[in-house]
Amino acid sequence: MTPTPRNATRLIASNTFWYGFESVFAIAMVFATSIPMARVLGPERLGYFQYVAWLTNVGTLLAIGIPSVTTKYMAEYLNRGETGIARAIFERTLTLQISAALVITALGELLVIFTGDPAHRNVSMIQVLSMLPAMVVAIPSQANNAAEDMRANVAGSIVSSSLYLAGVLASLHWHWDLIGIATAFAVSRGAEVLVRLPPVWRRVRSYPRARIPVELRPALRSFALQSMGLMLLNVVVWDRSDVVLLKFLARDVSQITYFTLTFNIVEKVVLLPQVFGHALGNTMMAEYGRDQSRVGLLASNAAKYMYLFAAPMLFGLALLSSPLIRLVYGHQYLPAIPVLAVAAGLALFKPLLLPVQYFLRSHNRQVPLLVWNSACGVLNVGVDWALIPSIGALGAGIGNGVAQASSVIGIWVYSIVTYRIRLDFGALAKITLALAAMAAPVLLLNAWLPPLAAVIAGVPAGAIVFLGLLRQMGVLGGEDSQRLNHVAAAVPKVFRPAFQRIIAFMVPGVPAPVR
Repeated sequence: MTPTPRNATRLIASNTFWYGFESVFAIAMVFATSIPMARVLGPERLGYFQYVAWLTNVGTLLAIGIPSVTTKYMAEYLNRGETGIARAIFERTLTLQISAALVITALGELLVIFTGDPAHRNVSMIQVLSMLPAMVVAIPSQANNAAEDMRANVAGSIVSSSLYLAGVLASLHWHWDLIGIATAFAVSRGAEVLVRLPPVWRRVRSYPRARIPVELRPALRSFALQSMGLMLLNVVVWDRSDVVLLKFLARDVSQITYFTLTFNIVEKVVLLPQVFGHALGNTMMAEYGRDQSRVGLLASNAAKYMYLFAAPMLFGLALLSSPLIRLVYGHQYLPAIPVLAVAAGLALFKPLLLPVQYFLRSHNRQVPLLVWNSACGVLNVGVDWALIPSIGALGAGIGNGVAQASSVIGIWVYSIVTYRIRLDFGALAKITLALAAMAAPVLLLNAWLPPLAAVIAGVPAGAIVFLGLLRQMGVLGGEDSQRLNHVAAAVPKVFRPAFQRIIAFMVPGVPAPVR
């Protein structure tokens, strides 16, 4: 297996670092806001707020096909040296996105006025208003991704998250309640647009003027429509669509809070390894314009590394679900413990999704994704319908997790059969065996120790078992060490030696590079 070219590896490493920095900061802000909100407001008061938040997220995604065009085709034409066409694509997609955002936001406000709960109307209208900047900011964000410059997105995220944190804490302190929190969210989204759009606009305006070729326009429309359909199906399979059935089938609105709380925790844990996946995905889009033959190799390697990094965090989260919920959220949220355990355990397949999804998107093969995710969406709704009336949020967690696992398995089977992508099944099996071995020491510590001590002791105990077995089974080789040490170049210097020592430990006989 030929190693990834050094220039591509460095781009992946650099983008991994900056997207990682942005994501870690966002995760810290999410927990800094969600935990005090959950403790102060309680599961019942948060239920309807979370429900409307999900609906606005779906509304935002209605226009997601346009930003996907920006990512794929700007990346392709920038790497062909046709910057004028790249500029034309950006300007066209930005105009269309602003128009779509205005229409969707206006329709959302009308729905709130005529069909929303009158007791939550003012809060819901502010939540809907936040859709407008959220949709607009997607275009400059994807333009930066297309240029393989994820560093450019960081400033906007920091400003947005900081404003939201300040607004949430002020609202809880001065009892502005949910209306203050909703306002803080809308303001933070608007600030993100003001920070992120102008630099992208200046850079794109430096490109020469050109027109989008007539023969390219049908491909742009087709890709946008397919992306929008795929994203809406992803909402059913990969997002919190289960909250709709929870709203109408569960015994109380608190079940929505239990489900969304655990779903968000799992999403934030998966986000860390997905940093690498998204950075790699942007390089895959660009690599398609440089050398199509390398895209499959990138996807195959990424699947192994993402599973290696994400699976122990997800399984560890499942094992530590009880002490974590008790410690962080308190007795009000004890019903969320089994939901978190099931959601984290069934999410083990999720790290394998991004590499194959970007692979198919780079080849403009989104129709198979649409067809298979439609089937998985039906499966999700069916399991939810059967289980939610009796076990509430736990049933939603099972339905969502089963549908996600089925989606990943089916997409990989299709890609392996159609494109002959080679997955390292031996390495994936060994990693899974090492995961299973983590369970005994962590569960014993849960039984013997109070919550805080169980978490403090359980994390290193599981890590020692996992890393030790990886070393004994020889999961990684010298080629893996070379790739991962290129990635280490993007790790902050203070953590880089520890990262390299871990790599060297897992690959016996290959010393860590001296820096």
